[in-house]
Amino acid sequence: MIDFDTLLNPEKEKILGLDILQHGILANQIWTPRASGVLIKHEVVNELEQVWANFIKLR
Repeated sequence: MIDFDTLLNPEKEKILGLDILQHGILANQIWTPRASGVLIKHEVVNELEQVWANFIKLR
């Protein structure tokens, strides 16, 4: 299940980049999988939600 809270147009808006996702606990997740159906690991969920909330506030 997925619940979109925000949609960004990458041609007009900055998106959350790999440079941010590859630091700290977020580095424990594979962000460039070779197949679909990859789940976000439980240990990174809270950090990802916090990073996303901060990113959305700054745009």
